[in-house]
Amino acid sequence: MKKIFLGVWVIMIMGNLFAVSPEVQKYMQEGQRYAQNQQFDNAIASFKKCIELDKSFAPPYFNIALLSTWLGKYEEAYTYLKDFLKLRENEPQAYTLLAQLSLQLNRREEIEPALQKAIQLAPENPAILYNAGDIWLSLNQAEKAYPVIQKGISLLPQREYNTELGKRLWMAFFFATMDTDRYDEAMKASETLLSLSLDQDQRDMVVMYQEDIRFFQKNIQNSLFIRAYKVAVGISRGHLEVYRNEIAEKVYFASDEKSGSGKGSLLSPDFLSVVMQGITVTKVEETSKSASRSKLSSLFGTMVGSKTIVVEIKTKKGETGYLLFEPINTRVLLKAVYLPGGMVFMM
Repeated sequence: MKKIFLGVWVIMIMGNLFAVSPEVQKYMQEGQRYAQNQQFDNAIASFKKCIELDKSFAPPYFNIALLSTWLGKYEEAYTYLKDFLKLRENEPQAYTLLAQLSLQLNRREEIEPALQKAIQLAPENPAILYNAGDIWLSLNQAEKAYPVIQKGISLLPQREYNTELGKRLWMAFFFATMDTDRYDEAMKASETLLSLSLDQDQRDMVVMYQEDIRFFQKNIQNSLFIRAYKVAVGISRGHLEVYRNEIAEKVYFASDEKSGSGKGSLLSPDFLSVVMQGITVTKVEETSKSASRSKLSSLFGTMVGSKTIVVEIKTKKGETGYLLFEPINTRVLLKAVYLPGGMVFMM
């Protein structure tokens, strides 16, 4: 869901400099100064000199791994982090960094053990709990994320809610509550977030999601309506891949009645991420109970079944469109779309 910004609470390790030679001390301090000035390549070079001088001193390996992660050099970061863990195996932030690198490098089998090890080593550390929970959210494993993020918040004094870590914990908790259908908790979390010093984009995002939560609370007894809503707004917000399994391999795009065609086309779902930008959901209901049933039948024909769900949307221009979903057990499948103005066919 979100990319972790490790620099806020995963920090460089300096270690006991009295245990190493003056030359190693010099390069460690030099590397730290370079890093503080965001001269990361120079910092890495200094830390590598430390390793040349003393291969048994662990901190330079970790610092290179961390800085290489910030630079997007994930393979190099992974190699140095593994070397660090051979020398020091009980550093919790090393395991959250390992989990993040494993996620970036698609080494999925290493993520879970790394997160569990980090929590085992630092079960009362809000920053470690945040990083673990946020990675689970990135993996769409909200049920695992929820309790650790909740615990992280419980361990954080209220006076620290407005710190960078506090705001990130509350934001992660907000997403975890929504993703686990805890809508009353989600609304309370949104109110806490809006009491903090968020930037305007973050504030606007929380307000936008509050509208979603109100819909979910209103339709709590109809999980299929909620699911159809989530897929529709998720696509419009650029998260098509998250919902790929709930979109037909080819989506039927109905043509605008004004075009005179009367027929639609089967097109790739990838079109959705373009043509649905900026839409808002105005209504979700069963087609059998919809006042627009006759229009839906004229647009989609026999695709309108007795249990079909229709999501009514508004485009940026305020025009009405429709998305058809077919219920499949506890999930839905988006199978047909109508957007006014023939906009799909002008792509």
